[in-house]
Amino acid sequence: MKNGYMEKILDIDLGSGKIETIDFPEEAKKQYLGGSGLAAWYLNKETDPAAVDPLGPENTFVLLTGPVCGTPVYSSSRYEACAKAPLTGVWGEANSGGKVAQDLKSAGYDGLILRNAADKPVRIFVSEDKVEIADAGQLAGKDAYDMENVLKSEYGEKINFVGVGPAGDKMVPIAALMNDGVDGRAAGRGGLGAVLGSKNVKAVVVAKGGLGTPINDPEALKASIKAHSQDMKELTEGLREFGTAGVVTPNEESGDLPIKNWAQGSWSEGARKIDGPTMNRTILTKRYHCGRCAIGCGRIVKVDGGPYAVPEGPGPEYETLAMIGANCLIDNLEAIAKANELCNRYGLDTIAAGAAVAFGMEAYDRGLISKKDTDGIELNWGNADAMIEIIKAIGENRGFGQVLGQGVRKAAEIIGGNAVEFACHVKGMDLPAHDPRALQQCPRIHDLQPGCLPSECLRHGL
Repeated sequence: MKNGYMEKILDIDLGSGKIETIDFPEEAKKQYLGGSGLAAWYLNKETDPAAVDPLGPENTFVLLTGPVCGTPVYSSSRYEACAKAPLTGVWGEANSGGKVAQDLKSAGYDGLILRNAADKPVRIFVSEDKVEIADAGQLAGKDAYDMENVLKSEYGEKINFVGVGPAGDKMVPIAALMNDGVDGRAAGRGGLGAVLGSKNVKAVVVAKGGLGTPINDPEALKASIKAHSQDMKELTEGLREFGTAGVVTPNEESGDLPIKNWAQGSWSEGARKIDGPTMNRTILTKRYHCGRCAIGCGRIVKVDGGPYAVPEGPGPEYETLAMIGANCLIDNLEAIAKANELCNRYGLDTIAAGAAVAFGMEAYDRGLISKKDTDGIELNWGNADAMIEIIKAIGENRGFGQVLGQGVRKAAEIIGGNAVEFACHVKGMDLPAHDPRALQQCPRIHDLQPGCLPSECLRHGL
């Protein structure tokens, strides 16, 4: 089965340094296609979930592309990273866009498997011509942005990477995998950045190659893409203009926006201060595209001076605006942009970071923790300065940041009292920024009510 696959996957044993290439059986590729499907098939076949410590060397890490990656198909440059997740202790997968996935295919590989752990920090270099494990001492402690500068100075401009920042180095359970450097793309969920950190892998560096993904009928594929291009343009016009930030206010109006650690039903004035149109008027400088993308929803922002100064770089997406903004009652867009930059540099999942801060604010509000516990940080609702300081503490794995960096489930166990009652998660995974109550069937009126706010459900006694 050559169509869609390079038919080579790197199998790297970090303990012994042995590098091989393998390919999945034809039936597995037909049944599971690629990405997380093939990763699940492989990990189920090769590992015993009950015996695996998420941060132990036996936790195999798999990064795979899909069969349309590297083709002209819209938005196809994506990868899936899979392993047992430190945040939940169960299956974990995280997805990211950018350009690194298509670059990996162009170098001749569908993905890679990392086994065991290196005894010192290393980087893995992948190109058409060679694959090597090299020392990464010069990357120790580097954030995701600074790491790109070092790597490009050595390998040239035509490289990309998947790596970890200081949070991954310190194995913080909400650490993300960062890719595309200063473009700020991330595979955030589950703490898979901590898995790479536990293996002493600072970065997987990919040199763009010249190989193309095999396509059965290139002309038919081009015709199909062209036939849908106008629909794509019309359906994504809002995303092009305002990015994912454009849905902040509509989601607030429908009850889908998480507010005050999921406890508040409306926040209309605050939502308008941090939404896409406001970003366009204030801090936006330009937009950017992930690989093979015709939309360009990525925001490039800049904050000149002041306490929340941000150099020109990737701006906050909807999930970040919702979780670090609305869920913490922070309506200062510049502060959220600063928090986004810090999470990118440290390598933190902004969803989990926002959930942790909001949870901490509620614990502080309820008197379960005090300034003594938070190292003097007044973790009040809407306190942007406190939010910035606690994110730094999480990223550096120090002080009360060590508690919140465990995720809300574990943090609630540590804090005690009734903290478990307002720790919002599923099996330890912090909820993404969409309130499931927004589209619930209301038994009071026996119909689907998209505008029925959580606060109204509370008044109904639900």
